[in-house]
Amino acid sequence: MESDDTKYRIKTLCIDDEPTGGFIDQAALNGIDITIAETVEDGLKMLDNKSNIFEAIILDANCKIADEGEEEDLSALSHAIAGIYARSINIPWFVYTAGGYEGFEMIEKIVPQQYRNWDTKAFYTKPGTSNTITGQSIDELFTAIKKAVEQSEITRVFRRYKTEIDTFNEPEFKELLIAQNKKDFATDDTVPNSIRKIADTICYTLRSSEFISVELDKSNVIGDVSKYLAVDGTNKYVPKHIQGAFHYLSQYYCNPGSHGFDPEKPLPICRYIRNNRAPYANITGLNCLLDIINWVGSLNLEDEDFLKDVQTDFSFWETNKKRK
Repeated sequence: MESDDTKYRIKTLCIDDEPTGGFIDQAALNGIDITIAETVEDGLKMLDNKSNIFEAIILDANCKIADEGEEEDLSALSHAIAGIYARSINIPWFVYTAGGYEGFEMIEKIVPQQYRNWDTKAFYTKPGTSNTITGQSIDELFTAIKKAVEQSEITRVFRRYKTEIDTFNEPEFKELLIAQNKKDFATDDTVPNSIRKIADTICYTLRSSEFISVELDKSNVIGDVSKYLAVDGTNKYVPKHIQGAFHYLSQYYCNPGSHGFDPEKPLPICRYIRNNRAPYANITGLNCLLDIINWVGSLNLEDEDFLKDVQTDFSFWETNKKRK
């Protein structure tokens, strides 16, 4: 049986002013999906867009910085590398070149090998390149990309939570998943509010699909959803652990934690998190959120017959509470 890792496609940004279809097709056969940016500035904009997920970067050495009409030059490579480091982008990058201009020796001087712990080669050469220095093939580039990505912390996180990301593919959620591995995650008192915003968005999704019959302008979102889920103790659509997850987030974690930033009167959960007296509160909150997202992903919210059944069973869900 083919493993999940074997099926996994590596999303790669390639900054190249003259991309070839053959290269893109060959990469695809190796499990690498290429997105092209024809100038360095366009590529950096793609990296700045947090809705994009890239796990590797390929830099054409002789590229263009900003204007598609400008001449290719090695300064574009320096500009790209500087832009990556200035943004603290923790994604393995590789140089792919046909040489020319100042030559291979200059490329080796531009590439800061001391900061690249994912590969020992300064560059890889395009097919047909006359290269007497290294002689790498295109297959070696693909092998190096796959090896580096396998060792990447970001990739490990995204693969582990692929099901949940497929359900809720938003930048703030992916940032939260990555943040859980940081040393200060347990004492970060901004996490409850971050989780609340994501949970509220999920509640809006359930309400807008009419899985939950609560008017959009008359609800406290996660608080009301938690209350209504708890009304039916034997509901066939909402497992007990999901009811419990909503209850924990609403009553004990997200809502009190979202209003505790007053340094004079912080609410208990924020004070406990900040002082490391609740070292597992944030990870508990994240796990509750993950359970909810996983459950939402299992619902067929586009099936009208399914939603009719849900609405029949949940016909008692009404609210007259006005937002102040």
